[in-house]
Amino acid sequence: LSQQRATVAKFFPLFPIFGSDSRIQPTWVLDVAEAILNATRDYHTAGKTYELAGPRVYTRKQFMDEILDIAGLWRARPVPVPSLLAAVPAWFLERIPIIEPYVTRDMLKQYAQDIVRDDSALGYEDLHITPQSFEKHAVSLLRGFRPPKAHIGFEITNES
Repeated sequence: LSQQRATVAKFFPLFPIFGSDSRIQPTWVLDVAEAILNATRDYHTAGKTYELAGPRVYTRKQFMDEILDIAGLWRARPVPVPSLLAAVPAWFLERIPIIEPYVTRDMLKQYAQDIVRDDSALGYEDLHITPQSFEKHAVSLLRGFRPPKAHIGFEITNES
């Protein structure tokens, strides 16, 4: 998701962001894979539901700003667009059969909701995993978007 948004930002300095005040808690994909592996190895996890979420909560706008800063796309800025205003163009975009719409009405509904872990739910800790932060991997994921001189001050490794 972060690479997709950075691609849009690279070509459009101002671009819409929907549900900018809703909260998200991004998680690292390899943490999810490890959680699945740990759950399949322990029969005590059978029938239980786990909410897997990263260690930090962002608003969608904060998260997008973080992606843009790490990607070195300082000129690009997300412009919050109210869902009601975006619903009309989304309705039209849904009806064009030859393109995949940038946004649909269902996506607007999803973006308006908080997607964060309930503190009382089972999570990574219950599967003996310490979740990694988005920031830990963001530089390596987004380095292809950075202008050549923007790499100064960021440690870039080949770690996954």
